[in-house]
Amino acid sequence: MTVLPNSILLLLAVTAIALPTASALSAAAAAPQIKLRVCQNKDCCKRFQDAYNLVETFQDLVAPSTPVVVVSSDCLSQCGKGPNVESIAQKKETLHHGIQNAAAAAILLEDLAGAPVSPTLVAAVNVLGKAQKGMFVVLMDLLLSLSLQQGYLF
Repeated sequence: MTVLPNSILLLLAVTAIALPTASALSAAAAAPQIKLRVCQNKDCCKRFQDAYNLVETFQDLVAPSTPVVVVSSDCLSQCGKGPNVESIAQKKETLHHGIQNAAAAAILLEDLAGAPVSPTLVAAVNVLGKAQKGMFVVLMDLLLSLSLQQGYLF
């Protein structure tokens, strides 16, 4: 079975994405940066419910116009409450617990960056996660349901 690169799958899953304007990009450059450290300990990774990796999920959900940087982290020492993500903004560190799927990751990003994450993008990230695990049938079902929700037929 041939596995398509993530960028091609994302293009297939999302039919239209608005590109940020030059003013939005310059505003993001001036905004304070938020760093997300995503625990990669086996306990946190095991608890992440989507088929996709949590670090990659955050990276795919972050819009280019938001001042968020996502990095992998060693254990954040709260294994029983994971998956755990630490946000660092303006020298303040906050630990967030139970980020178990792409929807929870999107809510956290919205809270931290103050910008909404498109439900279509969250659905596309879910599709990518399923594709990464080689679930072609699930991928096609998700693409079909997404296209029907958006009013498109393939």
